[in-house]
Amino acid sequence: AFNVNLNTKDLTVAKGIARAIREQHGGLPGVHAIGVPLASRGHVQVSINITDHEKTSIQTVFNAITKEAQKYEIPIHNSEIVGLIPESAAFPDMAQYLKLESWSDEKILENLL
Repeated sequence: AFNVNLNTKDLTVAKGIARAIREQHGGLPGVHAIGVPLASRGHVQVSINITDHEKTSIQTVFNAITKEAQKYEIPIHNSEIVGLIPESAAFPDMAQYLKLESWSDEKILENLL
Protein backbone atom coordinates (compact mmCIF):
# COMPACT_ATOMS: atom_id res chain seq x y z
CA ALA A 1 0.00 0.00 0.00
CA PHE A 2 1.05 3.56 -0.68
CA ASN A 3 -0.63 6.42 1.16
CA VAL A 4 -0.46 10.09 0.26
CA ASN A 5 -1.46 12.61 2.92
CA LEU A 6 -2.91 15.89 1.70
CA ASN A 7 -2.61 19.19 3.51
CA THR A 8 -6.36 19.58 3.98
CA LYS A 9 -9.18 18.21 6.09
CA ASP A 10 -11.58 18.20 3.12
CA LEU A 11 -12.49 14.56 2.51
CA THR A 12 -14.18 15.39 -0.81
CA VAL A 13 -10.74 16.35 -2.16
CA ALA A 14 -9.20 12.98 -1.23
CA LYS A 15 -12.19 11.12 -2.63
CA GLY A 16 -12.09 13.14 -5.85
CA ILE A 17 -8.38 12.46 -6.34
CA ALA A 18 -8.84 8.76 -5.56
CA ARG A 19 -11.64 8.53 -8.11
CA ALA A 20 -9.54 10.29 -10.77
CA ILE A 21 -6.56 7.95 -10.43
CA ARG A 22 -8.24 4.58 -9.90
CA GLU A 23 -8.36 2.21 -12.84
CA GLN A 24 -12.04 1.45 -12.31
CA HIS A 25 -12.93 5.03 -13.29
CA GLY A 26 -10.54 5.37 -16.24
CA GLY A 27 -7.44 6.25 -14.24
CA LEU A 28 -4.14 4.42 -13.95
CA PRO A 29 -3.84 0.70 -14.77
CA GLY A 30 -3.65 -1.54 -11.72
CA VAL A 31 -4.45 1.24 -9.27
CA HIS A 32 -7.08 0.99 -6.54
CA ALA A 33 -7.58 4.10 -4.41
CA ILE A 34 -9.88 5.55 -1.78
CA GLY A 35 -10.01 8.81 0.13
CA VAL A 36 -9.99 8.53 3.92
CA PRO A 37 -9.96 11.01 6.82
CA LEU A 38 -7.05 11.15 9.26
CA ALA A 39 -8.74 13.18 11.97
CA SER A 40 -5.95 12.62 14.51
CA ARG A 41 -3.43 14.14 12.08
CA GLY A 42 -5.67 16.87 10.71
CA HIS A 43 -5.34 15.61 7.13
CA VAL A 44 -7.05 13.45 4.59
CA GLN A 45 -5.32 10.65 2.77
CA VAL A 46 -5.45 8.98 -0.60
CA SER A 47 -4.86 5.32 0.19
CA ILE A 48 -3.60 3.36 -2.81
CA ASN A 49 -2.91 -0.23 -3.75
CA ILE A 50 -0.76 -0.68 -6.84
CA THR A 51 -1.36 -4.18 -8.16
CA ASP A 52 1.32 -4.10 -10.89
CA HIS A 53 4.18 -1.64 -10.40
CA GLU A 54 5.57 -2.53 -13.83
CA LYS A 55 2.39 -1.21 -15.48
CA THR A 56 2.08 1.80 -13.20
CA SER A 57 5.02 2.83 -11.04
CA ILE A 58 4.75 4.41 -7.63
CA GLN A 59 6.33 7.54 -9.16
CA THR A 60 3.58 7.68 -11.82
CA VAL A 61 0.93 7.37 -9.11
CA PHE A 62 2.54 10.13 -7.03
CA ASN A 63 2.77 12.39 -10.08
CA ALA A 64 -0.91 11.82 -10.88
CA ILE A 65 -1.92 12.62 -7.31
CA THR A 66 0.24 15.75 -7.36
CA LYS A 67 -1.41 16.89 -10.60
CA GLU A 68 -4.91 16.25 -9.26
CA ALA A 69 -4.11 17.97 -5.93
CA GLN A 70 -2.91 21.05 -7.83
CA LYS A 71 -6.38 21.33 -9.40
CA TYR A 72 -7.73 21.78 -5.86
CA GLU A 73 -4.78 24.01 -4.90
CA ILE A 74 -3.91 21.54 -2.13
CA PRO A 75 -0.28 20.60 -1.40
CA ILE A 76 0.86 17.10 -0.54
CA HIS A 77 1.90 16.89 3.09
CA ASN A 78 3.82 13.60 2.88
CA SER A 79 3.47 9.96 1.91
CA GLU A 80 4.14 6.54 3.33
CA ILE A 81 4.78 3.04 2.09
CA VAL A 82 2.97 0.44 4.14
CA GLY A 83 4.66 -2.93 4.14
CA LEU A 84 7.35 -3.97 1.69
CA ILE A 85 8.02 -3.14 -1.94
CA PRO A 86 10.02 -5.08 -4.53
CA GLU A 87 13.44 -3.68 -5.33
CA SER A 88 12.31 -3.06 -8.90
CA ALA A 89 9.72 -0.56 -7.60
CA ALA A 90 12.34 1.61 -5.89
CA PHE A 91 14.22 4.44 -7.62
CA PRO A 92 17.05 6.87 -6.73
CA ASP A 93 16.06 9.68 -4.35
CA MET A 94 12.68 8.03 -3.85
CA ALA A 95 12.32 9.19 -0.23
CA GLN A 96 12.70 12.86 -1.14
CA TYR A 97 10.70 12.66 -4.37
CA LEU A 98 7.72 10.96 -2.72
CA LYS A 99 7.99 13.02 0.49
CA LEU A 100 8.12 9.76 2.41
CA GLU A 101 7.36 10.07 6.11
CA SER A 102 9.99 7.44 6.84
CA TRP A 103 12.15 5.28 4.65
CA SER A 104 14.69 2.58 5.12
CA ASP A 105 16.18 -0.12 2.93
CA GLU A 106 14.32 -2.58 5.15
CA LYS A 107 11.18 -1.63 3.19
CA ILE A 108 12.68 -3.43 0.18
CA LEU A 109 11.60 -7.06 0.12
CA GLU A 110 14.80 -8.47 -1.33
CA ASN A 111 16.87 -6.90 1.45
CA LEU A 112 15.05 -9.04 3.99
CA LEU A 113 15.44 -12.36 2.21
